[in-house]
Amino acid sequence: MGGPCGCWTEYSTRGFLDHVREGVNWWLAGDWLGLRRSIPVLGTAAVWKDRSHVAPVLRDNKDGTVTVRDYWGVRKVSLKTVVIVDPHPLIRVGWVAKESWPL
Repeated sequence: MGGPCGCWTEYSTRGFLDHVREGVNWWLAGDWLGLRRSIPVLGTAAVWKDRSHVAPVLRDNKDGTVTVRDYWGVRKVSLKTVVIVDPHPLIRVGWVAKESWPL
């Protein structure tokens, strides 16, 4: 899947839009799963395990859920249904890019 959720999350977490960079298509939620895993903090992203959606994380609620902001608004999602990734610096599983990304 791809589209507005990846675009919105990229802009929210990285501050700019760069459709494809270093082998990552930021529009595709599934491509976000190739990024380094993280703890849920502001600036990270929640990627649905079925690769259908990605959203920026606002906070860890410490109850097994995180608060995200997407086109449905601000809402809680279960950590059982998402993987938390860190889009900066751009680190993919198994390799490190030559370039660091600003926040």
